[in-house]
Amino acid sequence: MSDIAQFTSVFRAQSLSDHRRVTKRNRQPVSCLACRARKLRCDRALPCGACSKRGDTCKFVPKPSSPTHDAVHGAAGSQPKPRQEVQVRLQKLEDMVQDLVRKSTTQTVTPSTSGPDVNSPAVIPGDGDEAYYGATHWSAVLQHIREIQTALEPADDALPLPGEPPEGAACTNGPDFLFGAVPPAISMRDVLSSLPSRQDTDRLLGVYFRARFSAVPFIHAGRFQREYEAFWADPEATSFLWVSILFSVLAVAAIIIRARGRSAAAAAGIEGALRDPSAYSGRAVQCLIKGNYLAARRHSVEAALLVACTRNIASKDLDPILWNMFGVATRLAQRKGYHLDPKHLPMTITPFEAEMRRRAWFYCETFDLLLSFQLGVPAVIHESDTDARGPGNHPDEDFDETTAEMPPPRAALDPTPMLYYHWKSKLCRILRKVVRHALSPMEPPYEEVCTLDEMLHRWHQELPPSLAIRPIRTTGFSDAPYTIMHRLMLELMYSKALCVLHRAYLSRDKTEPRYARSRTTCRAAALRVLELHEEFDREASPGGRLFEDRYMLSSLTLHDFMIAATVICLDLNECSAANDAEYERKFAALARAERIWAKRSGCSRDARHAAAVLRAMLHRLQGRDASSSAVTPGEEAFAFDPGFAQMQDAGAEFDFVALNNAMNDPASLDWSLLDQYLSTDRSGQLSVDVVM
Repeated sequence: MSDIAQFTSVFRAQSLSDHRRVTKRNRQPVSCLACRARKLRCDRALPCGACSKRGDTCKFVPKPSSPTHDAVHGAAGSQPKPRQEVQVRLQKLEDMVQDLVRKSTTQTVTPSTSGPDVNSPAVIPGDGDEAYYGATHWSAVLQHIREIQTALEPADDALPLPGEPPEGAACTNGPDFLFGAVPPAISMRDVLSSLPSRQDTDRLLGVYFRARFSAVPFIHAGRFQREYEAFWADPEATSFLWVSILFSVLAVAAIIIRARGRSAAAAAGIEGALRDPSAYSGRAVQCLIKGNYLAARRHSVEAALLVACTRNIASKDLDPILWNMFGVATRLAQRKGYHLDPKHLPMTITPFEAEMRRRAWFYCETFDLLLSFQLGVPAVIHESDTDARGPGNHPDEDFDETTAEMPPPRAALDPTPMLYYHWKSKLCRILRKVVRHALSPMEPPYEEVCTLDEMLHRWHQELPPSLAIRPIRTTGFSDAPYTIMHRLMLELMYSKALCVLHRAYLSRDKTEPRYARSRTTCRAAALRVLELHEEFDREASPGGRLFEDRYMLSSLTLHDFMIAATVICLDLNECSAANDAEYERKFAALARAERIWAKRSGCSRDARHAAAVLRAMLHRLQGRDASSSAVTPGEEAFAFDPGFAQMQDAGAEFDFVALNNAMNDPASLDWSLLDQYLSTDRSGQLSVDVVM
């Protein structure tokens, strides 16, 4: 206890007569209160230019009347004015808090004319921080608290405001939960040593921007090229976040070349210098961390999105980490106000930046929706929280940073990539409502199903002819592969939406006439998805039109094919006439789907799993009724894996009721649970050994 005596002086107030006391004189501030609170340069006019532009009241701290001892230490006669100003500031703060309380308890609030506008957004200026802060953020209160602090004790203009750490600074809140295992210690010298030669880098960039299906729209080709030239001219002046974008682009280019084979690498002239894509994507992540991407800086949203997009292109199987990565990018975009129309933002947004922000937000919306659907969880983005328009049909060559006013959108005659993104954004917003309907814990009214169905059909009818689906083999020779894929993706998303929307009524109240429409629509949509899967597989095989571009199909799309196959399997169990031609058509479609998945089993864990599941489904359907094994003319009989020959005939009936209940809630559709249904008979004993 005696050791603690040395610390007791910490808690003792020193006497005013202590000879060690040092009198500190505060330097008289020269900026106005508002400029000092926002850390802006003040021209010292009355009112100053910054306050005049914002419409704020311009006030300066009054200068002392004379440099006397009383003025320095605070004489009694100099106290009332600062105290009055403090009272005014505190009253404003009290009014603001009361407004916030009233807003939380009532739907309509009459804004006070004397108090601050609590609904106005705020921007906290910091070291590169471009984040958007709404009225409920602490920054709206901080604007007034800083003025109170200024009135109490004038501070030095040179003192920095608390904000985000500078670019490259060590993280003080612990490691990054997504990329924590990646060492952030990287310098620009390391960056330059990791890049290919300038010539090979140019060629890789050419591969990326010519791959119109994989090139993301939120990276403007013209601006990127200008920034690329500036990077080589002065690498040290380049942001690490922009360098992260560069490495992600190189990684995607390397993925494309490797997927196309050695001939593509030789044609690009980089066969000997081509590195593994993971080398580039790893550097992209390091630069992302080094650039302090969580601080809402310039390029932070785009860099985070592109890292996630690169991982998605490289993924052959379900990757739950993608949902988290896109979720972080989405939150970053919301911090910077991408989800709002520029008219709501306090900063000036040029037409060029507004369009690029729409493109980035569209990607956030799309992947938030598709990955949420894949995982069976609600989407992060709510339609009521955003009013940002979708991207317009403006190809990159139609505008740049100098554009003062956006030109009219291109006509829908040519199937440009931006026309595809424009119509896909419309469909995604309908699909988001469909997914929320399907995942709702409550049972929505059937009228809501009819409304959403009408919205989907209206979108499909209004789709421009240049984007309408057509057989790939009869597509014009001048149509680019990315155009074919764009048409396929739109038709697939449309059919998937119909299938998911009407799925719950496939087995419900079959005596109810109004549900017959849903059953018919769901069956037709699921069969359409399987037809699209078969067509793509045929054209992506050697000799097909899409063979060199077979990498375009991601794990997200393959998941949709499996959902459709499962729906058809459940529907077949409901059929009573096994000799019916429609039954045979569906059974043959499932058999073809199983063969397609089996071909991919060597390179994909999910494909191997899906093939095994479909084999079990088909075997049990066939075992239920011998006549159900018939196929349509011209189709080869379904061949089972030799391992299925050892199955027991007794008790091998598939529990479709349990599977149907599981699919009524897409969030609970777990393939491991499905395996349990497939491999367990009524007595609970294993009846089939699915070799994975």
